[in-house]
Amino acid sequence: MPATRPSRCDQTYALRLQARRPDDAGLAGELEHVLSGDCRSFDSGADLLSALQALQALQAQRAQPVAVTPGTPCTRGTPGAPGAPVTPDYSLEAQR
Repeated sequence: MPATRPSRCDQTYALRLQARRPDDAGLAGELEHVLSGDCRSFDSGADLLSALQALQALQAQRAQPVAVTPGTPCTRGTPGAPGAPVTPDYSLEAQR
């Protein structure tokens, strides 16, 4: 059986660069993993690489299989469970 590898979508990132003043030659912005929405800010090229490594490590950690004991309810995808996606609450009640 051939080894599986992540699809290209699993490795898609959005890079948002911040406009800087002409006297500030630094690189700054945000890097977001598109599928998960996880985001890291950076203030230099080295920080950008660190942000990419951190996001890749987080995705690899989430991709690890979860051991389940027979009879134990599955919590993956349950709000508040470890590894479950967090969905922002945009309802009017949450804004009060």
